Amino acid sequence: MKRLEKKYLKIFLVTLGLFLLVISIIVFVNGTKLIDYFQFTKLESQEVITVPINNSRSNQKESYSTITIENPEGAKLKLTASGASKSSETYWKEVEPNVILYDMQKNIGIQSIEKNNTITERIIPNDKNNEVYIENDGIIIQYAGKKTFKFYENPFEVKIRNISNNTTKINTYIEYH
Repeated sequence: MKRLEKKYLKIFLVTLGLFLLVISIIVFVNGTKLIDYFQFTKLESQEVITVPINNSRSNQKESYSTITIENPEGAKLKLTASGASKSSETYWKEVEPNVILYDMQKNIGIQSIEKNNTITERIIPNDKNNEVYIENDGIIIQYAGKKTFKFYENPFEVKIRNISNNTTKINTYIEYH
């Protein structure tokens, strides 16, 4: 009988050890990305939500925040930002699925394309038919899918306004790196 108890004890200890190892790996990997804010929102026409962003890692070199907006219904949304410096109000940087810097002052998008270890830039004219375009103090997004934007500012907030004529659902979440 004691032999059977020892066998079960060994199995239990090995299982516990593996479980703790897996948990440690998950904590280590997720330690580089902290998801602070997640919101599933139903937006009426012309309704505005404010997404506050306050990265506690902002004192670290190379820290940044990303906001991901999932727009499954393809509603037309206006995004504006106000932040700690003027740059948060003059530049938007899309990082997924493309890398595009939207320059609010020049009214253009600049797409970075990497090929064969060489980065080239392509100017994207500001066109209201684009999935993302600049309008006055913000950018308009009109696509069905997900886009991620990157910010180095802290603290700041992003305001999202549904400018379509219909009620829509969006998902937003913030990651701190």
